[in-house]
Order: sequence, then structure tokens, then C-alpha cells
Amino acid sequence: MRTLSISIPIAACALFAQTPAFDVASVKPFPDNVKAEESIDSPPGNLTMRAVSLQSCLRWAYDVKDYQISGPGWMASERYDIAAKAPGASVDRMKLMLQSLLSVRFKLALRRETKELPTYAIVAGKNGPKLSESASPGPAAMKVDNGTVILTHHTLPELAERLSGRLFNLGLPVLDKTGIAGAYDFSIAMASSNLELKMNIGKGGDPDPAPVAEALQHAGLKLEVRKGPVEVLVIDHAEKVPTEN
Repeated sequence: MRTLSISIPIAACALFAQTPAFDVASVKPFPDNVKAEESIDSPPGNLTMRAVSLQSCLRWAYDVKDYQISGPGWMASERYDIAAKAPGASVDRMKLMLQSLLSVRFKLALRRETKELPTYAIVAGKNGPKLSESASPGPAAMKVDNGTVILTHHTLPELAERLSGRLFNLGLPVLDKTGIAGAYDFSIAMASSNLELKMNIGKGGDPDPAPVAEALQHAGLKLEVRKGPVEVLVIDHAEKVPTEN
């Protein structure tokens, strides 16, 4: 893969740039013999992460997707419990605090790079788009009903951002290459029920672009695989066992 820009070191930046820190924080390995679903709860001033991987922590702290994290395989499999408090802190501020916490407890060293990676591009279909302006009031919203994901008042760039998430399991970032303005509604049948959809997300599994491709086809659009610039976090160093509280 070809690097497009000079990497910018951000390892341990929290230590030297006076990034805000939690008042109190606990980081512990999650027991191997206990089964639990990963969960993240972040009301203002409190952060509780249960059975999370370091990759999930990075995804939440840096607002990136899985495909934007390049590091050792254990980062997606080893699990941890994190509990932290910072009274009055907003979610955005707690994300900065978590960046600092991960840097210290996992001796994390990472940097940003922009790389040419495979992507999905949303483009107009052979017979042109079949889109009608959304009658739903903005801003963009999403809900799930019987395994169908309903997206209302989405611009094409907003749609691409949604489709890049874990819910749709495409395995690649999605970019809007249509140049189409306006906001639209989309319906994507992902599973037979909400429970099945939740189970499919939890399993991970092989990427399946079929449901999304079918929904886009109805709108006169299609997915094309192309190379495109994607910013990634490259993990140069991370300790599997966090330092003691």
C-alpha cells in the first residue's frame, strides 16, 4: 500500500500536550473465563467500558472505524474493563481523556498516516439515479425496524459515512463519488429481525455488501471497488497488560 502523506507522530501526545485527564480511572484485564458482550456507557462525567478490546477503545477515543486501525492482532481479541470519572466532562472531552489514559496505561505509541486503500465508491447506476428529495425533517436519523435499517434525510456523504460503520459489515470504507446534492431516505433490509441483526453484528463474520448493493440499486446507485485515500492510525507499540491502577 502506498503512503500518500508524511506520517505525523502522535504517540504519547497526551503526556506532553496537557491533554485533559480523568480524576480517577481503573483499567483491568477482563477475565478469560467470563463471557460478556462488549459495552460502552458514557453519560456526562462517567465512562464505563466492559469487556472491550483495545481496538474498540481506540475506535471510540479517536472516532475511527476498524479499517482505520493498523496494529497487532491481539488488540481486537484481548478484553479489558475500564471505569473512569471526570465530573461534568462532556463525551467529546472524555474521548481526549481516554486517549491520554490509553497512552499511559498501555504505553501506546501511534501515528496517523494517509494510505491508498481499497474502498467502496457510491456512483450513479447505468440508467442514472432514481432519487426523490426526503420529506422527513432533518437532521439525518437512523432507526432499525424488524431487521431493516431506515435512514432518513441523509445526504450522499452522510449515507457513505453510515455505510462505513460496523452495522453494515462492508469491510471497506465507503466514499460518495456521485456529486449529487440534497437529502434522501433509504431503507436497507439487513436481517429478518432486530435480534438477528444484533447477533450478526456481534459475530463479525465475512463482509456482505449484498443488502447495501441491492438497496442502492433500487435508488439507481451502485457500489464500485476503487482505491482511495484513507487516514489510518498505525500502532507502533502497545503493551498487552496495562500498568497497575
